[in-house]
Amino acid sequence: MFNRERRVVIPDAAGGMDVIKMLPYLILVIGSIWPSPAQGLYIKECGKPSDVVFLLDSSGSIYKHEFERQLAFVNSVIGEFDIAPTKMRVGAISFSNWAFLEFYLDTHRTKFEIQDAVIRVPHSRGDTNTAAALTFLKDNMFQFQHGGRPGVPRVAIVLTDGESNDPMQTAYVAEAARRMGIQIFAIGIGHKVNIAELKNIASYPPQQYMFHVASYDALKSIKDTVAIKACEATTPKPINTTPLPPDDSSEYFVVVVVVDIV
Repeated sequence: MFNRERRVVIPDAAGGMDVIKMLPYLILVIGSIWPSPAQGLYIKECGKPSDVVFLLDSSGSIYKHEFERQLAFVNSVIGEFDIAPTKMRVGAISFSNWAFLEFYLDTHRTKFEIQDAVIRVPHSRGDTNTAAALTFLKDNMFQFQHGGRPGVPRVAIVLTDGESNDPMQTAYVAEAARRMGIQIFAIGIGHKVNIAELKNIASYPPQQYMFHVASYDALKSIKDTVAIKACEATTPKPINTTPLPPDDSSEYFVVVVVVDIV
């Protein structure tokens, strides 16, 4: 695991910065959180305390414009959250050959800072080491020293466009994370997704926690649903037992398929 240190510089208008020069930047951020008519019903900001971590696929199978749409989707979901130290906190990990820490739950305190950090996540390229990202998630992201809070829901939102380089290990680590009380939403993108692996990553029941969309453009059609479900997450009790073997079957699960026809 590699820790990328990020330094985010926000212009200070009071310090003499020309506000006109800031307009394109402000429009980019505001546009990612302001609902459009095409996005459907606008949902009220979720302010219930919870800790949410995004796991972003940064592998080489994703084109640059697709990776940018992934980041835009994440920011649109964050736009529905009421971000504050006593309300919702957000962290992020990206993964390719390894897992990369982007920021912890207590790194950024405002929605503006978080969305700015998301849009700056680099496209690493390489393999799809989902297991490494899930391992870092369960071992580090919800720790007290990194902003994790006892008694609030722990939520992970995993985005991926294909099969990991070690499906068995990915399933094993995901099960271990769920048994620690982490609720995992798994979002598969495109036709290369391994549906059985997606099921092994997601919490149960799959119709509540698993999504499959046709393309990165189609992500916007599930934005409100993902945000609402993340906001509705409760605090399950951890299960301190040995993780079960991964399920290789394709029976008894439901995949939510959203196709963008616009």
